[in-house]
Amino acid sequence: MHDKDDHGEAAGAPSDKVDLVFPAYFLRRQDGIFVDLAQLPNPKELAKLWDRTIASGYFVTGLDPAALADVLYPEALGHADGPRSGLVRLGNRLVRLDGARLGLYRNLQVSDGRAVYLFERIFVNEDPDDPESPEVEEFLDADEFMAVLWTRGVRAGIDMAAVQAAILDGTTGRVEIAHETKPEPGSDATVRELWNGLRRNDRPRVLPDGRADLTQFSNRFPQVKEGVRLLAKVPPVAGTPGLALSGNLLAPPVPSNFELDTLAGPGTRVEKEDDEQYLVATQDGFVDIDAASNRISVNKSIVHRQGVSVRTTGDLSLMGDLYEEYGEVQEMRTVEGRSITAHANVYGNLVSSGGTVTVKRNLSGGSAINRDGGILVEGLAVSAWLHAPRGEIRIRRAEACVISGQRIVIEEAVACEIWGESVQVADARGCSIAGAEVAIDHAASRGGNDTMVYMVLPRTHDIDKELGRFKDECGKLDAADEAAHAQQARLSGDPDFARYSQLMAHVRSGDVVLKPEQKPALEALARRAAPTLKAMKSLSDAVAQRATRRGEIDAAVAELDEKRQARRTRIACRIEDIFPGVVVRTAAWDGEVALGALPAAQLKSALHGFSLRGEILHQLGSGRFEWRLAPFEGAPHHAEGPAST
Repeated sequence: MHDKDDHGEAAGAPSDKVDLVFPAYFLRRQDGIFVDLAQLPNPKELAKLWDRTIASGYFVTGLDPAALADVLYPEALGHADGPRSGLVRLGNRLVRLDGARLGLYRNLQVSDGRAVYLFERIFVNEDPDDPESPEVEEFLDADEFMAVLWTRGVRAGIDMAAVQAAILDGTTGRVEIAHETKPEPGSDATVRELWNGLRRNDRPRVLPDGRADLTQFSNRFPQVKEGVRLLAKVPPVAGTPGLALSGNLLAPPVPSNFELDTLAGPGTRVEKEDDEQYLVATQDGFVDIDAASNRISVNKSIVHRQGVSVRTTGDLSLMGDLYEEYGEVQEMRTVEGRSITAHANVYGNLVSSGGTVTVKRNLSGGSAINRDGGILVEGLAVSAWLHAPRGEIRIRRAEACVISGQRIVIEEAVACEIWGESVQVADARGCSIAGAEVAIDHAASRGGNDTMVYMVLPRTHDIDKELGRFKDECGKLDAADEAAHAQQARLSGDPDFARYSQLMAHVRSGDVVLKPEQKPALEALARRAAPTLKAMKSLSDAVAQRATRRGEIDAAVAELDEKRQARRTRIACRIEDIFPGVVVRTAAWDGEVALGALPAAQLKSALHGFSLRGEILHQLGSGRFEWRLAPFEGAPHHAEGPAST
């Protein structure tokens, strides 16, 4: 082989005879060994060349392991983004490896990505061919050490400084001379919040006077407008590969990815723009983040899942038309809103301005109030106050409750106080029930407590007041007519008025035909009678107007009488299966506030007061009971007697 210079296959100092052919990118010059990156096809070609060179018994003196690793493993070192150029100096020169010295190097201990070498003092015979020759100390060479490590599979992560220090200092013992580079994980795909109202504000609510209300939070239920971008997807970022001792790449964990569509719940959609993905609200509403399904929705209703307590929400005063609570409403906590649905147990208070209050499970020790709508309890209501003055209350089972509403429907009631314009109970035991229309399938006592049914007689004082006002008005109309008739009689005595009236009657009947010379006299008579004629016409018009008003009063009185009768005739009671311990009696309420508007404590007191007065309709016996209040006959009448079978 012949040595060549820069681009020759073997060049260097005159004494450096190397019997190898090198590619054009591998440069052996007077100032060192270089790699021309512009001509290097790929790092693997250099690794193969390095293998062949060491296998042929050569190594590089003054080797720079970091520079060699930078060329061989650009991906692991973050240099693989684009084409590379320039010269990289690897070392000083190529020299032949003395095979006799290979025995000086011990085996390595490689485990858990670490290479450990046991350094110790080395003694050899001064004459290798004479085992009896005196021993002399031999020393390792750092450049040889690099070549030996390569042949033993350690090609990356070598700590050249540690090797050189151990050799120069004469260190004895185990030294970590190489370690792998761990892969650096990237980042998973995530989202970036774009709307600053997405998160709830749990700071105490500030009242108009500046004081903080510690029972309420500032913004527990964020509201958003249609078209607002809520989130943007942040795509995953790949990690940086690591480097094993062997030079193989250690792949980083694959970052997780997801489709933004999986986060889009009702009321949202995904929009794509300039390679970006956004989650956008498609309607005005309340933001709901469901941790179970990991979806974001914008709902017309407020949806809450953490329950209502001092810790989670404080008291709630809601502006929306619909509210759904999936957690428990704790004791002493109040939820105010419209159309409230509680999917879990309620121990606190639900107050609605309308719509429907629905308790899917149980209402215990709290209250449900709907000022302009109904209440539905699908489970058990116990020791609770239920009030719907203008709506219907439906309960599957009620125990020890106070219940007041326009219409009451209960499957099973035990020890309850109940008022309703219409009351239907399938099974009543030990209850006090008052109403205008009462229907019970089964009624009995419980634990020595009778079931008391009070048929509340109609209150007609408002109608009676109107009838009295109309009667007074009719009296005034009659008096006015009598006065008008008397005035008309006096005016009729005017001679001019009498003559004019008589003459005009004959003229209109055709009995008298006036001659032209008589008309001036008639006109003069008319002028004299004119004041009386005008007064008589005014009196007649007033009488006619009063007659029209009497007709209006008659119609109004008839309508009021019909209402009065309807109130009375609707008072009815039917008990299909009545057992001993059931008392039915009439009751009259004369309080200033209607029974249906009373709070719980006052309603209980009023019902208990009914037991001391009123006509007893049923007290003994069993079977079927039915009764209806008789209509008025002219003047108010007493009720009919009971009919028992």
